[in-house]
Amino acid sequence: MTSDSDEPLVSAEEEFGRLAEQVARALHFGRLSEASQAVARLLEMAPESTTAHELYGDVLRAQGNVKAAREAYRKSMALEPANADAERKYAELTLQVAESPSDRAALLAGDLSKFRGAPHKDPGGAAARSLIFPGLGQLYNGDFELGVGLAVAALALLVPVLLWWAAPLVEAMLGPMTRRAAEPPGVWGWLSVVALIAVYGYSAVEAYRTARAKGSG
Repeated sequence: MTSDSDEPLVSAEEEFGRLAEQVARALHFGRLSEASQAVARLLEMAPESTTAHELYGDVLRAQGNVKAAREAYRKSMALEPANADAERKYAELTLQVAESPSDRAALLAGDLSKFRGAPHKDPGGAAARSLIFPGLGQLYNGDFELGVGLAVAALALLVPVLLWWAAPLVEAMLGPMTRRAAEPPGVWGWLSVVALIAVYGYSAVEAYRTARAKGSG
């Protein structure tokens, strides 16, 4: 009699590979019901897998659900920006539904940058992150270069502003010997404050608009 402990154990990775092959094979032979059940198990097993979401998009596409398939491919791209297959499939469906002239032109030119990043960004959440610190909303939206640039600009302005407002406290704690260094910078200090507020405002508004545009794209 063979006990359960004598049976070979199948690792999660092996089971994932088996299910992925089952989905691909079922799609090849047109067995959509089998493919749908297998991909559901894949997503349950690995909800953050770029492969699972790409295969889910393949199943939805075969079922004729173009809109849902695009979202599945977009999710796959968000999980792994280097997933060229998901990008290609997303581009094909976007061209198929002919969303807008600008999208079609970008796709035909091979520019997929505007389609990368996680879907359904929350505009309010993006703006709130930028109000915590400039650039965070842009990083949330996937605009890394702009996010880093705004963060650096804010830091450059924040240092003198903090030094200015901390000057009276420093003088009170360390005495007259710091009086000269603790003097407020006058006009330049106020300009730093205004510039910092402007960076915060721009970051919040830009993050909100970008997240809103991506959400409706």
